[in-house]
Amino acid sequence: MSIQIEKLPEIRTIYYTLSEPVELPGDPATSMAATAQFKQELSGEGKVYRVLDFSDVNLGFGDMMVGIAMEREHEGGAFDPDVATIYIGKSELVKLGANALKSQNQFQGSNVIGVVETREEALDLIREHLSQ
Repeated sequence: MSIQIEKLPEIRTIYYTLSEPVELPGDPATSMAATAQFKQELSGEGKVYRVLDFSDVNLGFGDMMVGIAMEREHEGGAFDPDVATIYIGKSELVKLGANALKSQNQFQGSNVIGVVETREEALDLIREHLSQ
């Protein structure tokens, strides 16, 4: 498996670190299922924050498109109204995919709240949202 899962319940966050090789469709399905389960574990009000860290992944265009397509189909994904998703990565494809989900009309309803380059930036963004 090329995905590690870290739960941070104190800030309602589940953090995924992806590494080579990315397994499709396995890794996206794993992250969405684990997020849905985490959401059940937390119960209560408020969004769950899902962080996908692609810092150590060389994402291909086809991989990005498969991942985006899978996001629509599953609870715990970017279209789950109870989940806010943040992408981490310096790759232009990570930024392109996250920004597309965040702003393009065909992805209306996605709950992507940001794309950042570091874990610290992602956690700061979550804390900012939690303080509102």
